[in-house]
Amino acid sequence: DALPICPFQVINKRNQAMITAIRPQCNPLGRYSVTETSRMLGICTNSLRKYTEQGLLRFGIRKATGRKFYAGKDIIKFWENYN
Repeated sequence: DALPICPFQVINKRNQAMITAIRPQCNPLGRYSVTETSRMLGICTNSLRKYTEQGLLRFGIRKATGRKFYAGKDIIKFWENYN
């Protein structure tokens, strides 16, 4: 068996990242970094990037820093659609 890339990530039998069964604890109006979002969902940042590239999860860009952020409402919506 292969070890997960991230210590908090669970891999299923088809070697796919499994999103946590526990609803993410986030404020629907909040903004969360890539790392915070991946931890809330229980997946690696690379898996989060793949879901984002597939259009399954929307993101925004912080004007001051140019970094990605994920809105709490989008994180919850993604989790609800996945589970």
